[in-house]
Amino acid sequence: MSTVTRFLAKCGVSSRRKAQDLVFSGRVRVNGEVATSATQRVGAADRVQLDGALVRAHSAPPARLWRYHKPHGDADAQPPRIDRPPDGTPHLHLIGPLGVETEGLLLLTNSPSLKRTLEHPSSVCVRRYWASLNTGRRTVTSEMVQQLAAGVELIDGRRFKPIRVEVEARDEDLPRRVPGARTSTSDFIRTPTYKCAVTMFMTEGKLHEIRRVWQHYGFSVVRLIRQAYGPFELGSLQPGRTEEVDPKLVRAVLKGEIPLDSPDRTQNAILTSS
Repeated sequence: MSTVTRFLAKCGVSSRRKAQDLVFSGRVRVNGEVATSATQRVGAADRVQLDGALVRAHSAPPARLWRYHKPHGDADAQPPRIDRPPDGTPHLHLIGPLGVETEGLLLLTNSPSLKRTLEHPSSVCVRRYWASLNTGRRTVTSEMVQQLAAGVELIDGRRFKPIRVEVEARDEDLPRRVPGARTSTSDFIRTPTYKCAVTMFMTEGKLHEIRRVWQHYGFSVVRLIRQAYGPFELGSLQPGRTEEVDPKLVRAVLKGEIPLDSPDRTQNAILTSS
């Protein structure tokens, strides 16, 4: 037994949230009667219809995963084009949403199970970000790095889990090329604007977490790129492009054969050693 919304989502009709809208709009029937609640229970013997058409349960298709390089300013956070799974699954799940101003790696999958595996806090899945900071006349100190590694609490009481920070460049070390980004003159950081470059490793993805953390120290984030999510890397994928991840790696993640909490176990290293 499961709720009617969960059933519709498992059948690939829509996401669970959109399935609620279908129920509330009176488009879903169970055994000939209009479903009146999103939590209504249905079983194998029940007949579920959407707009009069019978919705059939089916076995879950093999999990597939796509990497998408989200460009800066992409409000929808969805690739313009992506090859749909051959089984006809109409809904793809977004893993690890990014803010409009953040660019870099987004993952999309046809598997709710894979989405849960990568997003659930118990997985301790490491995300890697690169950022350029405007630090004014100050800089990122070793004390700040230690505080972030222990988990920092903001003035308003919000607390963030530990963040490992590696300071890549300060003032005199710049300009430098932005890793994992397109090749253009804008990819080079220039000292008058950007004061510090850092790489961060974190296991949670709260909205605007990185920007709020650096704002806590009086710094502003000028550019933010997610380079990796667990073992999956942005690599050389160009902005706006998508690429399917090797199914062998996806299966290994679902089987628990690859640790998600190790930032060194990226897709390139795994596939090379396998």
